[in-house]
Amino acid sequence: MRAYVDFSFTLLNREHFSANETFSGKQVKFSYDSPAQGNRRYIPVQDLYTRNFADRNGEFQLELNIGSIRTLFEVDIRMPNPTYLNSYKTPTARSNPHPKLETTFFNFGGFDWNIAVYPNGRDVTEERLLVFLNRLTGFDHQCRVRYMMVLGEGERRIDSGLLDDISDTDGKSYGWAPRIRLADLIHRVRVRTLSTLCLQKLFSKDSEKI
Repeated sequence: MRAYVDFSFTLLNREHFSANETFSGKQVKFSYDSPAQGNRRYIPVQDLYTRNFADRNGEFQLELNIGSIRTLFEVDIRMPNPTYLNSYKTPTARSNPHPKLETTFFNFGGFDWNIAVYPNGRDVTEERLLVFLNRLTGFDHQCRVRYMMVLGEGERRIDSGLLDDISDTDGKSYGWAPRIRLADLIHRVRVRTLSTLCLQKLFSKDSEKI
């Protein structure tokens, strides 16, 4: 899981704003291997005093602005065997004609989520590829969520575009039904939660953002 963020740090000068010191980054990546980003040469400690950033107590003001946050969850799904995607065609597999593939969970917005892929739909009325975003925690309310899904990569890549969905009190969503067979894609499933992703608690009258 990775996050990409625009940020800026501004060290406020006590005499005049024109003497402020700022450094910024655009779409800087944060990940398990790179959990912190910054500037080790921002300003010498002694300059905090000589250039009037710090007061007599050694205190100073630092402003942080964050925007354009994107979160990317990427996972590979391994098929049990080459005939798995077409198992509903074999007589021995009719007891499970609509298999489900699920990813590991990831955390976003204070909730745990995962992705479920139905290569042949959930039942006989849905003989098509279906992909769902599932909320695994926080079932005391509904959530409105905006996100984008990506299946495959390279020339076989397909994305859902921005989806505006509702996660109900069971954590289920309306999902996405791409017009393609999973067998035509590479076995990689990517799910992007964009900077425009919005999670809201849904009540009978009002909505409270979280």
